[in-house]
Amino acid sequence: TAALNSKSDTVDLVGDRDFLTSIAVTPNVGVSLFIGGDQEFTAMGTYSDLTEPTDITVTVDWDANNSDGATSGEHLEISTEGLGEGISEGTSNVTASCGGDPNADPVIEPAATSPAVSVTVKVPVTLTDIEINDGDDTVLADLADLTVQLVAELVFSDGSSTQDVTDDSD
Repeated sequence: TAALNSKSDTVDLVGDRDFLTSIAVTPNVGVSLFIGGDQEFTAMGTYSDLTEPTDITVTVDWDANNSDGATSGEHLEISTEGLGEGISEGTSNVTASCGGDPNADPVIEPAATSPAVSVTVKVPVTLTDIEINDGDDTVLADLADLTVQLVAELVFSDGSSTQDVTDDSD
């Protein structure tokens, strides 16, 4: 309604908008990265009157929270554009939400929030040693045989993995 000097007019206004019904984040399974490594996430929004999901990566609010109970800082830091970076060893849950205002009074809940994506951040594994014949300093050889079998293995920092490189030309 508009009014001026006892004259007025009224018009009916009908709102028609696309309603965000859900958000899907990809990748959504098996996400693992090393400290210092990064992973790009994409948020796809499904709207009530569109047949195909729409990329809303740069318009959602990204969040990464520790899922393993650690309180000394986040394992994963995520940018406003969906780029996650491994900060410390552990597991974080990544979500994307759209709309809402947690600072409003009363709080306005988001229109949609994605299911959480579990991200495991690991300490990088590095090469720490090369061992020949399990690190033995001496190899007994039968002089009549004229051959000695040597075995070379790479040893890694995680202590649980070795790699036999005996037949490797390098």
